[in-house]
Amino acid sequence: MREETYTSTEKSYLAGESIQDAQFRAMNEEYEASDTPQGAWNKLPYWDREERPGDFEVYEFLTTTQVTRVSPPYTRSSK
Repeated sequence: MREETYTSTEKSYLAGESIQDAQFRAMNEEYEASDTPQGAWNKLPYWDREERPGDFEVYEFLTTTQVTRVSPPYTRSSK
C-alpha cells in the first residue's frame, strides 16, 4: 500500500511586546499576520508603532503542517 503524505510550511510575521504577546496576537482574529517583517511592523496600531517603538519586536512564525494517511488496522463501524 502506498503512503500518502502532504506537507506544507508557512512563514508569517507578527509584532508584539514579547514572544508570548506575539503568540497571543497570532491566535486572536483581531490581529492579522503579515508576509514580511515590515508588513508586521506596519500593522501595529499607530500609537504603538510611532509612540512606543522600543516596546515592540517583530517575530517570525514558521508553521509546518503534515498530514499522512493512516493504513489499517483500525476498526470500521459495522452497519
